Amino acid sequence: MTKRHVQNHKVQQHPTEHEKHPKQEFQVERLAFFSDAVFAIAITLLIIEFRVPHITKESTFDSVWEQIVELRYNFIALLLSFTLIASYWIRHHFLFKHIHNYNKPVVIANMFVLLPIIFFPFTTAFFAESIDCLLYTSPSPRDRG
Repeated sequence: MTKRHVQNHKVQQHPTEHEKHPKQEFQVERLAFFSDAVFAIAITLLIIEFRVPHITKESTFDSVWEQIVELRYNFIALLLSFTLIASYWIRHHFLFKHIHNYNKPVVIANMFVLLPIIFFPFTTAFFAESIDCLLYTSPSPRDRG
């Protein structure tokens, strides 16, 4: 075999740590898209816990307003959770602007970053449902004594 023939038939080697696989950029985008989906689903699930006030022909403004006021802790929990999720997403977004290559530890670390996000809908609903009980049924310090 000639030298030229050997060069044309070289065995392909795996890319080194400094060289990128041709699909590497796309894989980083896939990781970012997956993360964005987790954030979007978590935000969407926050609003699912809301129950629309029941309005009939006999409903008055005061009765509807009372039902809306009963949702106040749901609104507070929603706004707090939305703000926290948005804050996480903004920081995640800026972090991913600097990631051009990935490996298994990056993927695992990203999953651990997403872990608390998936709990936000649950903790939001729990807070909204239990805050009335915590505020109005817990004994005051004077009653404990």
